[in-house]
Amino acid sequence: MMCAFSRTGSFARSILMGACLLGVMFASRAAYADDPPGKAVFVAAGCPQCHSVTEQGIKSDGDAGDLSKVGAKHDAATIEKFITKQAELNGKKHKKKYQGSDDDLKKLVAWLASLK
Repeated sequence: MMCAFSRTGSFARSILMGACLLGVMFASRAAYADDPPGKAVFVAAGCPQCHSVTEQGIKSDGDAGDLSKVGAKHDAATIEKFITKQAELNGKKHKKKYQGSDDDLKKLVAWLASLK
């Protein structure tokens, strides 16, 4: 049988770990607070799992390439159609269809198109 003290200690450790995780989550969001809205959407949508934007300080271990100059190659309409799987680039469709709100899609596309 466990004593009440050891159960309380375990509970306190759980609370402390939860607080630390929340702190890390808020700190990472705060790091992007002054950035353009589209950059925050890019990060929140999980795009850095596959894509880097090294000129904006976003690094990825994924193999989908660096988007630092994507706006120099493609206009906003093309980018939007590609990430919503309505068009192909280089004979391929984007792996995942963008699932966010229309407002966030506009912010994301505007930001990506500005990367030149």
